[in-house]
Amino acid sequence: MSTSIDLLNSDCFSIERKQKHIQRLRSKIRQMTQVLDDILILSRSEQAKLALQFTEIDPVRFCTELIEEAQMNTDRHQILFSAKSSVSTVLIDAELLQRILTNLLSNSIKYSPDGGNIFCRLSIDAHQLKLQVQDSGIGIPKAEQPQLFRSFYRASNTNKIAGTGLGLAIVKKCVDRLGGQIAVDSTVQVGTCFTVTIPLESHQNIAAKLNQRVRFSGNSVFSRNGKSGLESDRAYSGDKNG
Repeated sequence: MSTSIDLLNSDCFSIERKQKHIQRLRSKIRQMTQVLDDILILSRSEQAKLALQFTEIDPVRFCTELIEEAQMNTDRHQILFSAKSSVSTVLIDAELLQRILTNLLSNSIKYSPDGGNIFCRLSIDAHQLKLQVQDSGIGIPKAEQPQLFRSFYRASNTNKIAGTGLGLAIVKKCVDRLGGQIAVDSTVQVGTCFTVTIPLESHQNIAAKLNQRVRFSGNSVFSRNGKSGLESDRAYSGDKNG
């Protein structure tokens, strides 16, 4: 980061090259912010304070934007995205979905030091969202795969690659909070594929759960059109009743 700042102060580089370094600086700042946010998310999840906030999003567009941002962080990888969806929008906690996809893409980039293609596949129907991220990187030793989702755990073949060991722990916490599942298929020196499956619920089911959770614990929020909490529930009820 300091090197990029020094280059910006130099008169030897073109505006185009300086703009590229500005992009990289912004990306690094976002990454640092993401690490701090991940630590906060991990802490909150361990204290059972990770609230759900359901939002209606276009999942294909949402994932496309995250992939484009991830692509800006690497010149050695090509992220190839394919999507198949029978619905135009879904109700989901967008922040948790963002953390899942961002961390999986970051891992694939980081642990594929020789570059190459990263495949991201999204498939959605009315009841389920399925997300796959596959790389051709260093892979994960079979015996260590059950430990992958522990906080600060790093596989034995990652010693020469910088990392915190938080990314997959965050992914697992977010997937669990969404009631989903995550699976890993990996071979050393071949690559890794993570598959995340998340159940999707209707407006009616979420509104019913909101009523119950607000009454007993207050730890879930349904958001629609910028509203949240009981205000959103009233807005939803109003929509339903016409």
